[in-house]
Amino acid sequence: MASRGRAVKNRYVQRAKLSERDFRRLVGLFALDFDATRIAKDTGLSRSTVNSYLRRIRLRLAEHCLLQAMEGGPLAPGEVLFMVFPPNGGADPQPMPVLTGLVRGDKTVQLEIPPDRERDALRRILRGRMHFKGWYQEECVVGFSREIDLDFANAAVFYDPAGACAEVTSGGELVELFLSFVRFRLTRFRGLAHGELRLHLKECEFRFNVGGRDLKAAILSILKRRPLP
Repeated sequence: MASRGRAVKNRYVQRAKLSERDFRRLVGLFALDFDATRIAKDTGLSRSTVNSYLRRIRLRLAEHCLLQAMEGGPLAPGEVLFMVFPPNGGADPQPMPVLTGLVRGDKTVQLEIPPDRERDALRRILRGRMHFKGWYQEECVVGFSREIDLDFANAAVFYDPAGACAEVTSGGELVELFLSFVRFRLTRFRGLAHGELRLHLKECEFRFNVGGRDLKAAILSILKRRPLP
């Protein structure tokens, strides 16, 4: 349980009021995708304390994803640059993308929301229908596009992202699996505060890319290198 008034030894949190053992348990429950209410019940912490830790963990995971994206280098043969638009272009004759990203050669996905498109991106993900444009490089740059309807996506990704991705042969299919995974997770929230969608998208990106590996160990490894403030 949290100590009162004094810091305790914790390699993952600076000036921690929560013991390392209790914090590792909190991270383990977060890795299992339990919500704040369930984590608070299982740890004996207040919900506000749990929410504070979860937001700080999500910020660190977002930072980790952004650093990985910066280290990725230019587009390599077989990798895919993509943009997501409203279906059929929407009402705008020159629509702006609601999401942009990359599919890397190791089947990891990097996702970003263009400025001022957060509300449109959330609406598009939850509704499930969107237009996808992609470009990949072989001997030359090749473009392709398709309509996506997440209502008919592969349900296996909800329960086993790594297993579902193993059967994917194209970057476009991988993006569709990833967006299905994002939609599945975001529909559990009754609402997201302004500015929170990016954190949840980056959390989805991290979870999806870790795949079948030990998620708790992956998170703790990041926090050991960069403890929470």
